[in-house]
Amino acid sequence: MVGRGGGAATAYGIGYQHLAVLEEVIGLLEQGERDWTLSLESADDDIVDYAFRKEGRFVRVVQAKSSVSGSAGRRVTVAEALRVFERMVQGEPSTTFTFRTNRPVASALLQLGAALDAARQQLLGGTDVMREIQGALEAAGAVLNVESTSEVLGRIARCEVVVDAWQLPDAFEFLAARIRALRHSFGWRTGRESSEILVYSVAMRLLERSATTPGCEIPAEQIERMLYPADHVVAQARGAYDWGVVAGPIPNIEAIPRVEARAFLDEALRGMPTRQPRRAVLTGFSGAGKSTIAASFARDRAASYDHILWIDAHDLSTIRQSVRRILGESEQAEGIGDERTDGAELAASF
Repeated sequence: MVGRGGGAATAYGIGYQHLAVLEEVIGLLEQGERDWTLSLESADDDIVDYAFRKEGRFVRVVQAKSSVSGSAGRRVTVAEALRVFERMVQGEPSTTFTFRTNRPVASALLQLGAALDAARQQLLGGTDVMREIQGALEAAGAVLNVESTSEVLGRIARCEVVVDAWQLPDAFEFLAARIRALRHSFGWRTGRESSEILVYSVAMRLLERSATTPGCEIPAEQIERMLYPADHVVAQARGAYDWGVVAGPIPNIEAIPRVEARAFLDEALRGMPTRQPRRAVLTGFSGAGKSTIAASFARDRAASYDHILWIDAHDLSTIRQSVRRILGESEQAEGIGDERTDGAELAASF
């Protein structure tokens, strides 16, 4: 067994670093930004864990420091953060220099961070704030071990501390949810478990690249290919689809295809997801095959949806029975779908 002070702490730190990279990558893609390149493990500077470039220039340089104990770990002091910042600002210029951690941060460092942020905003506006930066450092008891030139102070003003509230076990779940939302926005589907598989897959591929090729650079489009494999590829990795699952008893599909009616449904329900649900109505006399046409569509297009609910809408009682059955199958609604559930509670749960 390895103690927390040995290999376990190292493994945790590596995992934290690469999940932090993945979170930042997802954040950029969520904002629609795709003109960046990710740099991993600088070959020339061991203080840089990862960085982002745009148009050949660094816009974000990051050092990630974590603790297995998280918020109960040792506090990050002004002196510790300043040692990191001093080394970072002596490297290539960047829009921001980030110290990222899941450890608690000393109050003096939080105050210094707020003062530097205010100075940075003024600096971006063209105001000379060298005295303000020097004053903020002195107020925090921070002593620079490098010459306090205007260029150095200007870079110090671009330094920031980012504190993560999440721990490794939690990260997989919330990153999986964000990957799932990203994929849905482009028409790709994944379920909860398959999204978590993608988190592991992409994080391990980033780890492999950083371990074997220090200083490697990965364009945004390469990472997008990691995040957006085809649905069937994701399903094969899991061993089954965990989306497009049908809730409710779908009737048997007739052997003779109804080409025109199916074409109508395919056209009416085609396209990317929107806030306004798409609707299609099949009408006809009893026994004309409306249900089997809808069933054939549901089965053929199952992988295009997260959930498919089959509800018998013959009358109000059959609707309630269908809803109760579906809720009874749901892990999130245990005990809600029984006969004692009244209409209002049933509707709210559904």
